Amino acid sequence: MKRTLLLILILILTACFFGCSDIMNLFKSGDKGELEGSILDWAIIPAAEDSEAMIDLALRLYENANRLDKEIECRKFSTYGVIEAGPKCERYIFNVKNGKDWYYSEAQHSENAFTNAVSPPFLTLKYANFDIGKAVTIHTEKGISVDKASGIPSANLSEVTTGEEAMPIFYKEQEGKYFQTDFVIERDTIKWAKVEKNEEGEYFMVTINLDVENAKTTEKPLADLRENVSDANYTSCVEYIEIWYSGHYKFFNAVDHWKGTKVIPLNATIDYKTYFTYDKEECDISRYYGYSNLIELLNK
Repeated sequence: MKRTLLLILILILTACFFGCSDIMNLFKSGDKGELEGSILDWAIIPAAEDSEAMIDLALRLYENANRLDKEIECRKFSTYGVIEAGPKCERYIFNVKNGKDWYYSEAQHSENAFTNAVSPPFLTLKYANFDIGKAVTIHTEKGISVDKASGIPSANLSEVTTGEEAMPIFYKEQEGKYFQTDFVIERDTIKWAKVEKNEEGEYFMVTINLDVENAKTTEKPLADLRENVSDANYTSCVEYIEIWYSGHYKFFNAVDHWKGTKVIPLNATIDYKTYFTYDKEECDISRYYGYSNLIELLNK
């Protein structure tokens, strides 16, 4: 998050001097595999004018999807993120769980040469195993590139920094709850919500508009943000979510706006689109970039 905020500041301060071309997002997934279960017996959409009942249903769908994500054996999601503040910066993220193992990669690479010069591209890789009880990290800013169509990164892994961090919550036997976002989505943090059905696609479309004036809503993201922009405030945070009739996540689009001052007035948009898949082959962690390096580090 801190790296994201620093990048935003650099992009804004240089935006008036450098342009950029439009970005085409080809980084998608979304196979529901063989999902079991149905929430149709309780996910009954209320009348549009019943705003309180609409919020209750949206919240229940979100909480249930989080619970199912923790309980399911294997799941991959791929995220295409755009940070827009003048020039655009792209982020490519893979987050994969398979049994007791978890993999994560996040790559940043811009087609704007100046942006790359002042805020270097990077690749962060992470791996965790529940039985070992350890999560390891690899980070590098050397030789970064990303295939835009697939989101697959590459880098010079001979020059890296390594470390350990707290175990993420991903496995069904872990204590604690899984949350898809750091923003707090609870009954008193939602301004309004809407739930609709896509009967042909067999999924629900959920829109949750968060109350950014409630300090609890943005507590963690705002604390990170204000380390770089002391007067920063979120002006809006909206989650656009698609949930299969089974109750599992299909798609999660977080669109956040914030303003603040750092030498000049800042106005930024962060748009992260996340595509879920439950195909077992796609959840084979050994096929992902840097796997052998991470396993070696995990087993030290």
